[in-house]
Formats: sequence, structure tokens, C-alpha cells
Amino acid sequence: IHTNGLAAGTLVTDIVVWNVHIHDWGDDSPAAGENDAIGFKAAEYSTRHWVLDSHIHNLGGDSLTAGGNTSTDPARPTFVYYGRNTLYSNKENCFDIKRANDVVISENICHTLVTSASSAGEGIVIHVGAKRVWAIFNTVYNVVLGITTTESDGTYFIGNVVYDISASAFDVRGVTSTVFIVNNTVVNADKCVSTSSGLSVGLDIQNNIFVDCITKTIHFTDSSPQA
Repeated sequence: IHTNGLAAGTLVTDIVVWNVHIHDWGDDSPAAGENDAIGFKAAEYSTRHWVLDSHIHNLGGDSLTAGGNTSTDPARPTFVYYGRNTLYSNKENCFDIKRANDVVISENICHTLVTSASSAGEGIVIHVGAKRVWAIFNTVYNVVLGITTTESDGTYFIGNVVYDISASAFDVRGVTSTVFIVNNTVVNADKCVSTSSGLSVGLDIQNNIFVDCITKTIHFTDSSPQA
């Protein structure tokens, strides 16, 4: 399912996808080339979309996405809500948010992703300048990177349960404003929180429970802020 308006004056609006089962679409084998078989995409010139209570898995791309690498600011999708979905076993991610504004990812279950030819195995990834994205009260497990942002502005990770993660439960890189990591629970991850070089803004890490962080609990690289 792909929503794409024609221009700022002709938006695709008010789409509700509820209780659907999307599966076995595209080549989900890790060695396959990028094939972008996606469950639902809020694309350019679209606003007010909901995907709820759905089961989306074994895809050649991501389960749920918003925006694209080259979307201009006027074309960004806005006001997207992804809630209570179960997503797993894709070649790429459960969620991939790029150049979209005002996105809420809430109460979803995301699991069982590995590194592939076109993905690092992230459960929820927010990047390419996404603005005001909230990942709240999700459960993410058995993936490589749990919840990550590689480039975003106004990013909130609140109340999530993340466990059995082979790399970092939360990974923060290249953002332009403070990332809030608050009230989450992490169990059994190589690192519970990590940053990479180039992070020029702060992290607000409060009131989390971190258990069995195998290598490090919170890992800052040399060029990351230390407070």
C-alpha cells in the first residue's frame, strides 16, 4: 500500500489501514539485493495516515515506512500513526522513517531481523532528517539494533521494552537536536545505549532500566557529548 499525492494542493489524506495481513511479498532472504517490497508507505504529499492492529511480515523491504531519501520539505508526509501492529522477519526493518514529520510509532511488536545486503537489522530506524518522531511503548526483540536514529530532529524514545539485541538497544548518530531516551526497559543487549562519532547534540537519558548490557551500559565515542 503506497500513498502518493500529486502536489501540495492535491494531497492524499485520511487513510486508515486496519486489521490487515500483509506477508511474503518480495525476496526476504538476507543475501538478496534491495527490492523494497514494503507493507505500507506514507509517501510524498500525504497526511493523516493510520496503520493499526495489522500483521505484516516476511517482506523484501520494510513493514511500515514514511517519507523518502529525496523528499523535498513541501512534499514530506505528515501526521502518521502506526499502532498496535505485529511486524517481523523482513529483509529490512519493521519501521523506516525518512524525511517525514510528526510520526508516532506506538504499542507495536517488532522482532526477528538480521543483517542483510540492504539493512543493518534495525527494528525501528529514524533517519534522513525526519522531524518530531515518537517511538513509544513498543516491544522490540531479537534484532541487531533495536531503536536507532541516524539523522533526525525532535526524537523521543519513551516507554519501550527492548531485549535480546545483538548490538545496541538504542543507537544515536548524526541528530540535530536532543534525543530523549526515557522510561525504557532494556534486557540482554551488547550495549544498552550507544552513540557514534559525529553526534553534536545531547542525549537526555532518564529513568530507564538497563539489565545485562554485555559490553557497555552507555557508550559514548570520543566526539560525543559526555553529559
